[in-house]
Amino acid sequence: MFLTRHRRASQARTRSSLLRVSPMSAAVLVLVGAVLAAPVVAASLSTTSMTVSVGETATRSVTSVSGTVTVASSNAEVASASYRASSRTGGTLAVTGVAPGSTTVSLRDRNGTKSFAVRVAAPMTVTPTELTVGVGASASLTVANAASESITVSPTSTTVFAARVASSTTVTVTGVGVGAGSIVVSDGQTKVTVAITVTAAAVQPPIVKGQLLASNCYQCHGTYGSGGFESIDGASASEIYSQLKSYAASTSANSIMAAHAAGYTDAQLQAIANYLSTVNK
Repeated sequence: MFLTRHRRASQARTRSSLLRVSPMSAAVLVLVGAVLAAPVVAASLSTTSMTVSVGETATRSVTSVSGTVTVASSNAEVASASYRASSRTGGTLAVTGVAPGSTTVSLRDRNGTKSFAVRVAAPMTVTPTELTVGVGASASLTVANAASESITVSPTSTTVFAARVASSTTVTVTGVGVGAGSIVVSDGQTKVTVAITVTAAAVQPPIVKGQLLASNCYQCHGTYGSGGFESIDGASASEIYSQLKSYAASTSANSIMAAHAAGYTDAQLQAIANYLSTVNK
């Protein structure tokens, strides 16, 4: 009888110990259960979309990687993609633009797939890429296919030239001093270097305005030399010039034409003759 009661008491204590769990043990059990029940999450990308230019390579970081990583572009003719691991759980994704267009790049690890859209734009161009301008003169560069309207140019000024963005399609360069240099035009994605050469300002010969000088002849010979005291309409430039030179060399004090012709330089006489020979033709 005594042994039976002892056996029953021992069995009761065993059942009670199985039902009692310490608070710390309970927490451990909850944590383990949560981990086992947690959803599987694919690697994380630091982008949801991307725009690159043809020939440009853009990179994005990848974290929370699990297992082997594979990447793919839905249109390899538009953009290519590759992954380089820097640790067991992360690395770098590189996307290179091949041709203008759109594609989707997908990254897959053991836990799933992440994808993002990629747009490949034609690269910005600047023409010409070699510019020559005189001191004090200005010339323009034409910008095409800029990824942004906010294009920039640097440097904006030197001792040789000054450059400024006139619009989203035009850069103006002004010569400051004789020399050479370069500027870099950027749209935030593409950079184009333009060589600048500034030459000395060309010395222009004085412009002789035959029309203005010949108007003095109209007082006696009529408008455009077509009447008056004597018509000179139809005469060639050489004929008129020869006659004017003859008058200019005359020493006759009574000659009106001698007085007039003597008041002009040789270049002015030639300009008058050239104008009067063509004005009525």
